[in-house]
Amino acid sequence: MKALLPLIESMISRLEGDGLLATYMGGTATAYAWEAPDNQAMPYITISPISMTDWSAGSFDGDDVLLQVAAHFERGKASSAHGIQDVSKAAERIRDILANADGFDLNESPSEGESLVMDFLTGPMRVEGSTDKRLVLCRYVSGAIIPGLNDAARTQSRNFSHGSISGVSTFRALVSPS
Repeated sequence: MKALLPLIESMISRLEGDGLLATYMGGTATAYAWEAPDNQAMPYITISPISMTDWSAGSFDGDDVLLQVAAHFERGKASSAHGIQDVSKAAERIRDILANADGFDLNESPSEGESLVMDFLTGPMRVEGSTDKRLVLCRYVSGAIIPGLNDAARTQSRNFSHGSISGVSTFRALVSPS
């Protein structure tokens, strides 16, 4: 299960590097793993793992990862006057970028011969010798537009005064050695 962090880093890189998505997001497509900092103004994107399953067989080492990718917007703000249309366009573009991302290498490594993995109990940790991974399948599973997804958590922030609206998509990624 060493593929999670490189997979999320590669997805963030693809999303932040897409010019069309950036226009839907107000000029910059800013993406975060798990959640955004409390002081981050909307809009932004979050990528969160839902589940990971080992699908190895014999000498084949693979991971089956279910991910939630969400584009979060603030309702009622002048820069997002279209509201649901902005969210819908951003969610569709995210689907197009990630669902057509099959076959790219996940060779992100913090330093030569090492890789970082995320342990949900202890946080990030370095492990010996990294094995290069490859995303062999990234499929769109489902999507929804959810008003108020971030409202309870972000009302304490000074940068948040209106309700939120989020385009949430679920993807299934299969990762194997390259």
